[in-house]
Amino acid sequence: VSGGPWPLGVGGPFKGRTHHPVVETLSEGALSGSGKEIQGAHIWDVRRGIKETRWEQSWAIAPSGAVADALTTAALSLQPKELQSAADMLNARILVARRQPKWMDRFRDPLAWYGAC
Repeated sequence: VSGGPWPLGVGGPFKGRTHHPVVETLSEGALSGSGKEIQGAHIWDVRRGIKETRWEQSWAIAPSGAVADALTTAALSLQPKELQSAADMLNARILVARRQPKWMDRFRDPLAWYGAC
């Protein structure tokens, strides 16, 4: 498909809550997203053995669709240091959304990037 770069923004429950209305532009590679908004709680944290994730939603930009897709699912259960390591090793960027009440948005952005900017 020709054209681009395409502006990407955060929607759903985080639209309007973040300090990043347009978070990235995509001109090559692939984008994937994962979370509970559409399918509900369906991802297991296998290390903790529970059907609960550390993050509410995640998005990844990676060189291939397969890597981006795998990263978004894995990212939901990873700690910040693990997110940074995975992003660095796979030449990707990962964006995660924290669970926090809306009043906290004044003090801490609910979104956090990992990987090279």
